[in-house]
Amino acid sequence: FACFNKLDERRVVVGAAMPLQAFLRKCADAGLAGLEDMAGIPGTVGGAIRMNAGSPVHGIGIFVEQIRGYDLSGREILMKDDQLRFSYRWSNLGDIIITEAVLSLNLGEPEEILDNMQSFRKAKQESQPVDQRTAGCVFKNTAQYPAGMLVDKCGLKGRCYGGATVSDVHANFIVNRDNATCDDVRSLISEIREEVKNKYGIDLHLEIELWL
Repeated sequence: FACFNKLDERRVVVGAAMPLQAFLRKCADAGLAGLEDMAGIPGTVGGAIRMNAGSPVHGIGIFVEQIRGYDLSGREILMKDDQLRFSYRWSNLGDIIITEAVLSLNLGEPEEILDNMQSFRKAKQESQPVDQRTAGCVFKNTAQYPAGMLVDKCGLKGRCYGGATVSDVHANFIVNRDNATCDDVRSLISEIREEVKNKYGIDLHLEIELWL
């Protein structure tokens, strides 16, 4: 489930289990562009497609032509671009277990693609707590404002609950500072939501998924 094969000049089939950053590097080496702004995002290709990960400008979904996988009953699923739906940090893939995907990318020069990836990676290193234990951005940006700005404007950077702390670097990250439990993180999320709602009248929606 971690294969990578070019189908033609622009199209590639990739296994869902391939680490996203390894996939980006293979795309760059093959002269396939468009995903450079995903440099530095953790996880797998399948996970990125499932939640339409990406930058504020676009998600990976705009490049996805087809996915294969299984539903929870074990039935094999094939969905093509006219059946796929993507929006900001959302897809209609639901509980489908993705096994592989076909993406159609842009053409570019490998060296330029790698330089662009490095620029995006550097920007994340300078503005996000990439060297600390987090689950990535906690909240989706709203239509009007970045979620991190709203949390920051509420003075919540450094706010702690148990071992969980709102990052001092970027307020849309919760850092596992001291053996944080799931309850610590959930409680801190609730506090953040309440304070943003009270101050701005805005409901923050989760970008991460809670399974408990």
